[in-house]
Amino acid sequence: MTSFWVKNIYYELTLYFDAWNKEIVGYGLSSRKGYKKTYYDGLIQILNKIKEEQIE
Repeated sequence: MTSFWVKNIYYELTLYFDAWNKEIVGYGLSSRKGYKKTYYDGLIQILNKIKEEQIE
């Protein structure tokens, strides 16, 4: 998780990386400190990608 300020607005960015390919596979961004949905958004993206690969 990374936190930063842009124009006096606080943001938290959570990135999920593929350890093998070293690419971003999911992310979550929130302007609320400690907002749990930021983590869930990234995890849902990863699960959807896994499901797509299994269908193919």
